[in-house]
Amino acid sequence: MLENEVAAAVRGDPQAIDRLLALLQQPVIRYCRAKLGTVNGSFTMADDVAQDVYVGVLTALPTYRQADTPILAFVFAVAGNKVADAIRVISRSRTDLVAELPDRPDAETHSPEQHLLHAEMSDEVRALLATLNPHQYQIIQLRVLVGLSAEETAKVIGSTAGAVRDAQHRAITKLRALVESAGRPVTRARPRLSTTDQAPHRSRVRR
Repeated sequence: MLENEVAAAVRGDPQAIDRLLALLQQPVIRYCRAKLGTVNGSFTMADDVAQDVYVGVLTALPTYRQADTPILAFVFAVAGNKVADAIRVISRSRTDLVAELPDRPDAETHSPEQHLLHAEMSDEVRALLATLNPHQYQIIQLRVLVGLSAEETAKVIGSTAGAVRDAQHRAITKLRALVESAGRPVTRARPRLSTTDQAPHRSRVRR
């Protein structure tokens, strides 16, 4: 569906642009929140950065070429740059950043991966995630925290859906073993290939 809107959006079709931004909204918000966490108990900064991502995407969209770069890779490249800019600003201003993982989703059911990520306090989760290699960590972020499908994640990182699922399985197996070795059982549930829980809230895209 995402790719179907891209060509028209690149041509400047206002309705296609609105639909494209609507499709990108939750993944971008989740990505920014996962990267930046909360400041003073609020996701305001992360959500503001998400708004900057939308503006950046709109600004660069006329020069985007779908044949060269998948749209999700393009969007998350913009998001990565905006997040890096925000971190530099925070560092320069010496603002205390509480780098928490997002709170529990509103959905009542969770995938095994989400059960695992929420099995510990956030500082313990961060310590666990730090044991993953960069490739695994990126996949866990995009699949579990951002909520992308295996196919979408593969487009972002330039891989295949099968390779993404294999890497995710290895990462979750490693994290589960670490949690259980520490004496904290992990809830096991029927595996799902993608997460569909809603973002904590929908913020209006400013254009």
